[in-house]
Amino acid sequence: MRRVAALAAAAALAVAPNAWAAPLENGIIEGRVTNGTSSRPQPGVEVVLKRTRPDGSEAKTWTATTDRLGRFRFAGLATGEDRLYALDARYRGASFAGGVVTIPTQRPAPVIETTLKVWRPTSHPGAILILRDSLFVRPFEGGLSVLESLTIVNPTDRAYIGRARAMDADPKG
Repeated sequence: MRRVAALAAAAALAVAPNAWAAPLENGIIEGRVTNGTSSRPQPGVEVVLKRTRPDGSEAKTWTATTDRLGRFRFAGLATGEDRLYALDARYRGASFAGGVVTIPTQRPAPVIETTLKVWRPTSHPGAILILRDSLFVRPFEGGLSVLESLTIVNPTDRAYIGRARAMDADPKG
């Protein structure tokens, strides 16, 4: 009887998930990229997927290009709550951040579905407005501490990717 119990316990341990085993690589992240300017699926967008662990180890990067319906897919990904995946979309010279997701360890692994949004980029300074400019000045260690806080808005349907020129008067006239 003891021998049967020992064999049953050994068999159970052999098929049970092992905490020290390599992660399952059956995870899938897929989704679609839509254009916020046109509200349509956006083909030809480079989607970048980066993986890391909370301590910064196991960094790895994959890329995919969206198809004519704006779809992308990454398969064969390591699962586990300790593996973080970040998505970004690169479109016409601009980078649009997605979110950070994890893929739970289970069989079958769930398919993580997400949507990324891109906009037509512009570098025209008229695409952004300074809504509020607050200046805070206070005494600090025998001098002054100055902090400026800006609230910037973009009322357009474009993504501003340029640098605004200085708004100061030209000293040369």
